[in-house]
Amino acid sequence: MSSGVESAAPVQDTLRALAHPVRLQMLSVLTGEALSAADLARRLSITHANASYHLRLLHRAGKVELARVDAVRGGRARVYRAPSSGAPPAKTAPRDDGHREPDDHLLVYAALADELRRRSRSAVRTPEQTLTDAELWVSPAAWHEFVDAMRRASLSLHLAAQPAGSADTVRTSATIAAFHLTSDGASQSAVSGVPVADSVAPERTCRSPHGRRS
Repeated sequence: MSSGVESAAPVQDTLRALAHPVRLQMLSVLTGEALSAADLARRLSITHANASYHLRLLHRAGKVELARVDAVRGGRARVYRAPSSGAPPAKTAPRDDGHREPDDHLLVYAALADELRRRSRSAVRTPEQTLTDAELWVSPAAWHEFVDAMRRASLSLHLAAQPAGSADTVRTSATIAAFHLTSDGASQSAVSGVPVADSVAPERTCRSPHGRRS
C-alpha cells in the first residue's frame, strides 16, 4: 500500500479509509493480486459482510479500483485491486498560522502502529532487516532528497508485488511514515485536547488472520 494521500477523493475521506488495520491488510493483499470481497473474507478470516463493508469504503475513497467483474454461480462478483502509485501526496497551500494535521491523521498512524505490531509477530531475522526512527532537524534540500528516495523505493516495492505465496517470493513488511513536525514541539494531542491513545474511534470489529480482534 502506498500511504500517500494521492487519490482524487477528499483528503479526509481517504485518511478515514486508511484508518483501520483490516483495510490496511486489504490494501497490502490487493497490491499483489485482484480479489473479490469473498476472496478477501477467506484470506483475512473475516466475514463476507465485513469484507464488503471495508472494501466499499476503500473503493469510495479511491484506494482500490474495479479490475473486472467475474461470473459466479448465482450472480457476478466484483474483483478489485489496489493500483501501485508513486504519485506524491496531495499538496495543500503552505500555512503560517500554526495549523497542524487534523485528527484523521492520528487515526491512520494508530492503525499503522496496530498493523506493524501484528506483522512484527511474524518477523524473521535476516541480514536485510532494517529499522530507522528519528526526529531530526535537517535542511529542506536534505528532506526533499530523502522523501523522493523514499517514494521511489516504495513504488519499486509495490510494482514488484506478486500474489501471496507465489513461487520464488518472500513475505515482507515495510512501513514508512515521514512528515514535518511543528517547530514549537507541541504534540497533536496537546493541540486537539484528545489523548493520542484515545483518539481512535470505534469501528466494526473484524478478526485478523491470527484470531486477534482489530
